[in-house]
Amino acid sequence: MLEVLRVLAGFESSWDWNAGRDTTNPNSNTACTEEAGIFQCSGDSMNFDRSLRNLLRLVAGNTECNTFRSVFKSNHTFAIEYCARLLRFTINHHGPIKRKEIHPWLKLEAVAEFEQFLSNEG
Repeated sequence: MLEVLRVLAGFESSWDWNAGRDTTNPNSNTACTEEAGIFQCSGDSMNFDRSLRNLLRLVAGNTECNTFRSVFKSNHTFAIEYCARLLRFTINHHGPIKRKEIHPWLKLEAVAEFEQFLSNEG
């Protein structure tokens, strides 16, 4: 999952934690459809599962879309966890995944490196 997130972040925002609205997306025109952060998630993604909304409420105290965008940019732990959870419910929220554009860039070596790190921790 970490390798998928690493590559997705490169495609979505060039690894920019503070990336804002996708100006090429005509549907990015409301507080809840405007993308934010490294994974370019929008507040309407909370509709995929109640647990996503609950995560934001736990972290930020409310589930408003303006709060979502702000927290998604500033709280990197939240952004990673949120996107990983979102991918469990749908791959259709992220065009590069849905269109299989990230597949050639996923590297087994990166996964092996992470697995080695985890085995050294134990």
